[in-house]
Amino acid sequence: MAILSDACLRTAGTRAYALDQTKELELKLYYEFDKEIKSLDVNLFDLMNVAVLEYRDDDAHFIADFKDDVVNPIIREQYRVLGLLGDDIANGNVDVESIKVRIRTLDEKKAHLAEKLRSAGQLQ
Repeated sequence: MAILSDACLRTAGTRAYALDQTKELELKLYYEFDKEIKSLDVNLFDLMNVAVLEYRDDDAHFIADFKDDVVNPIIREQYRVLGLLGDDIANGNVDVESIKVRIRTLDEKKAHLAEKLRSAGQLQ
């Protein structure tokens, strides 16, 4: 049933909304980036939960403060980029290079933070 529904929706989308392979790739990029943002958020909650379960309250508080002060602004920026990407997809004018640059910049920020944490000896 799902395969039949998928085929019908794709055909209708292709005809009614000019949903072509390019548009499908743009939507895939959107959903993958959305999943990445949510994963970062959830992973930090998981780290806090493990610390709480292991009675490491100082670590749990450190993670919570780090998330609030450092990671949440990055997540907000990622959601801004995601919103721009969504608007561009809806309007049919996705600038892939611009989006790549923004995502790469955010990834570099996250990598720098991860390295900073590792070098400080936290969360190992």
